[in-house]
Amino acid sequence: NGTYQLPPKEMMHSCPGYDEWEWGLKPGGPLAVSYISNSLSSFHSKQQMIDRYMKRNVIYLAGAKDDTTVTASCEDDEFQGRSRLERSANFYAALNILSGERGESVRHVRLVVDGVGHDHTLMFQSDLGLEAIFGDLFLEEEDYELEVDVEEVEL
Repeated sequence: NGTYQLPPKEMMHSCPGYDEWEWGLKPGGPLAVSYISNSLSSFHSKQQMIDRYMKRNVIYLAGAKDDTTVTASCEDDEFQGRSRLERSANFYAALNILSGERGESVRHVRLVVDGVGHDHTLMFQSDLGLEAIFGDLFLEEEDYELEVDVEEVEL
């Protein structure tokens, strides 16, 4: 509905892992990966982590055919949207709302790849996927004018 809100308390209690990694920013969750726990513990606050993330250049790829209803867990089914495509749109909308509340422009880009479902190979081989990997979506004018001083060295 275009608004950003926390789930009702009864939903949060029925799905206690909703704010744990990989769905949220609290430690825990089903994935035991050291870079996740190290990253989560390296910040003094959740806000510090959000601030850093919002300043990063990030590209999200979503498949236009990734619209199958997913019924894997309460975190994605009830909280974020019925399909991966819908969840991608909801997440990106929430980022734009958060950026507006912060008085910043969003530095993230969401690209929807036509004709692709939940298939990473087709996603990365698409024109948009190749642009996301090898393109210059985030280059600014000064990035083209990189000057390097090289001193001549006698051998």
